[in-house]
Amino acid sequence: MRTGVEEMREKDNKIPADDIDTFGFTEEELEMLGQLAGEMLERETRAYEERIQNTPELRDLKPDEKILAMLRQKDRERAAARRRKKIDKAVRIAAIFLISIVMVGAIGMGTSEAFRIKVFSFFSNDGDGSVTIRSEETQLLAGWEDYWYPEYMPEGFELVGAEQDDMGKYMLFESDNSDENINIIMSKEDNFVIEQNTEETTIEEVEIGYHKGYIATDNLYDICILVWQTDEHLI
Repeated sequence: MRTGVEEMREKDNKIPADDIDTFGFTEEELEMLGQLAGEMLERETRAYEERIQNTPELRDLKPDEKILAMLRQKDRERAAARRRKKIDKAVRIAAIFLISIVMVGAIGMGTSEAFRIKVFSFFSNDGDGSVTIRSEETQLLAGWEDYWYPEYMPEGFELVGAEQDDMGKYMLFESDNSDENINIIMSKEDNFVIEQNTEETTIEEVEIGYHKGYIATDNLYDICILVWQTDEHLI
């Protein structure tokens, strides 16, 4: 009975030099090596599991707390990097839209009469601390002054990132059960431009409190942008 290695050696003698890659293996041989490696790993894993089950002192071993702490820290760093990437994307969006709310996914704000009425209380200026904020959010917004914070947020959305710079303030809310997110950006600019594909986007003028705003709904990408001008900010 021939082994997989013997078969590869025999085939290697029959393969033209042009068909061999720089490592000396063809794709077929690499695939065979991968299969053999997988079988070896499976056998070693099975033997290790059997040893654990048959050895009481090994079965009762617990992971090193230092290693667990290190892994948890790495998980937090990766999560923070993902949030940072999304916030950076929101800042780039601000360069085009200047200020917006972007909601992606199945949740749509729509442009119904009910929504236009509810949008009056969607935001409030948090300069006087009238909105209740969770302790985690308080840490993210530490040192912030004179900003607008949503009084209403769809169920499951939580603040996961916040930054401020010379251009404005940025908040990122994510859903805990989907890929949907809401970016809230506040700018000190006094004008704005919305660039949209008019074939797939509908734009409607709305009133938000005493302010005039616009809702742009992109039906192609399920994105809704709400923008309005206050006395001191674009939101």
